[in-house]
Amino acid sequence: MTLKIGIFDSGIGGLSIAKVIWKRFQDAEIYYLADRKFAPYGELAEDEITKRVKWCGDELFKKNVDLIIVACNTATAAGIELLRKNLGIPIIGLEPDLNFYQRLSLEVDPADICVMCTSYTLKSAKFKNLIERRDPDKKMVYKGMKNLARLIENCFWEQGARVENELLIVKHLNEEIQGQAYKYIVLGCTHYELISTLIENVTGAKTVGVSNAIASRCCDLFTSLESSLTRDADSCGGFFFCDSFNQEWEQIKLQDFLSWPRD
Repeated sequence: MTLKIGIFDSGIGGLSIAKVIWKRFQDAEIYYLADRKFAPYGELAEDEITKRVKWCGDELFKKNVDLIIVACNTATAAGIELLRKNLGIPIIGLEPDLNFYQRLSLEVDPADICVMCTSYTLKSAKFKNLIERRDPDKKMVYKGMKNLARLIENCFWEQGARVENELLIVKHLNEEIQGQAYKYIVLGCTHYELISTLIENVTGAKTVGVSNAIASRCCDLFTSLESSLTRDADSCGGFFFCDSFNQEWEQIKLQDFLSWPRD
């Protein structure tokens, strides 16, 4: 049976998750909604983010998806409970992986871990609760990267100015890091995962994302959903993209769409 997966983000950040999902579920139908008209969410007021989250959830629900991935830490913090209340399907949200070193039994001082996230995520109640659970002594370093998501978004769409935008990204990273040495950087925004290699090259730290964990969660949910799926088993799946500027769905080749950044 064909699994229909809905994914949304304020822009192209969630494509970091879509790539991993596509590798795991190549016979699935993946519907990716980029709310580019309002990107990035981290610069919006909370009530506006909540409105956008509801709109994106409703649009994907119209596509009869089996589950929705809120591929944005900011959107998860602001509105995932609203989606779970209003939509009768599984909703998967994101949160920075503050527990990675304990889960993997890594010997690392938490003070050598930097957590990068949007300004909104950093001040949200949901994220503060996560810190209380995972880092109650606040030993990790937390940085709200006000402009990084927007710079990455620009770099993706403005191909003609890619070099200039990448230089702006490097400048922004250097300004935030300011010569500090970290062993690990936790990526608290899916946009950041798209440039994980660049972040590692600039900072000398290893990056920690959530895409693989989200894909594994989809596998678990697929097992529980499989018996209830009734669509045509002959479907070969596909990747469908829509943004909030034109609001029209287009089937495209994901590998062509992701020509930048290259693996």
